[in-house]
Amino acid sequence: MQCLKDFHTQQSQLLDAVVSEDHATATKGQQAGWELFDAATKSCAKSVEKSEDIMTNGARALWISFQNPPISLLSQSEWLDADQYWQAFVEKHHFYHNHLCSAVEDPESKEYDAKQKAELKLKWEKFDGRGTTRQNNKLLYQRPSFEYYDLFRGPLVEHMIFYLTKTGGDARLFPETMPVQWYAEIYDTRFKVYNVLQRRKRQAHEATLSRESHHDFHPHDLDHDGEAHFAKIIARESAVTELTAGRLMGNYILFSDDYVPVQTGAAMYKALQMD
Repeated sequence: MQCLKDFHTQQSQLLDAVVSEDHATATKGQQAGWELFDAATKSCAKSVEKSEDIMTNGARALWISFQNPPISLLSQSEWLDADQYWQAFVEKHHFYHNHLCSAVEDPESKEYDAKQKAELKLKWEKFDGRGTTRQNNKLLYQRPSFEYYDLFRGPLVEHMIFYLTKTGGDARLFPETMPVQWYAEIYDTRFKVYNVLQRRKRQAHEATLSRESHHDFHPHDLDHDGEAHFAKIIARESAVTELTAGRLMGNYILFSDDYVPVQTGAAMYKALQMD
């Protein structure tokens, strides 16, 4: 978890450093001469013309807005269909909204938007408590991997076991996101295991006619005792594997073909059919 968090922090600092670079200092010594100055002058002249057009249109719009009739005299008549300006004006002032403080607050003002954002951040801070202020980072799949694994420890254990078994690497080098083929293999293996467990549970349930029946390798209360139960299973399996490997290596049985339980395809097929 700490490695993933450090990686995310390092990447964020790198991106912030790139954004904060001052590109103006890098271009001070690059001067193309009078050609660049003439081109800039022509561009500025065109910008001035566009600015004059914008100012003229703005003055015309302000005059029209000042000459608008009172809101009480507006009516939705047929001529509004041919005049987009008046149609938008009427729709803007006649649109119903359930804003309770419309008499003292303007829902279209910047102050109201800032108030809404502050209230949203306050609610999100109470719900999450992780110091998240970016509104486009509110969904869990949009967050860094270490925050996802911090909330869901089950997938962390499952993905970590698969990663260590698949690569034989170190837990400190656990990737931010694994290849999609690995996730598909994890889901495929999980569904196969559930298929076997459900078949065993059905046989035991129908044979005993018990009121409750639980899967093999699962605790009675999965929500409260699941994490401790699977932690004990992992520790026990790790100890058994280490003990078995130690005995095999100590007695050199590891290199003897006579002690390999399955040596042929028929034996492997028979072992699979026993389940």
